Amino acid sequence: MVYLIKIIIAVLVIVLVTELSKKDTKLAALLLALPIISFTAYTMIWFESKDTEKIAKLANENFIYVLPVMPVLPLFSWLLKNKWLWLLHFNDDGNNSYDHTFLCVAKNTMNDLTIS
Repeated sequence: MVYLIKIIIAVLVIVLVTELSKKDTKLAALLLALPIISFTAYTMIWFESKDTEKIAKLANENFIYVLPVMPVLPLFSWLLKNKWLWLLHFNDDGNNSYDHTFLCVAKNTMNDLTIS
């Protein structure tokens, strides 16, 4: 049951952010920046183990791993604005199959690429 609650919370946040971004990107970005998933995980760890040392260590490591990601967000935004980054997929059978999806970083040279 605990796993189901964790999955539901994570899915709700993702769906809420994607739907909210269609109307207001600033509000969606604010929701995305909130540590909802982190605090939910801390709460679940507390109920499962009551181990404050583990939660404190996780919070510290979470902070350490967030710092290197911060410069990537403006870079990602710049890449998108300058049409350097988009999604490609193989086996386009007209049914929107995305079974072989990957990110490709290139500048307008991929438009003429055919993959067989």
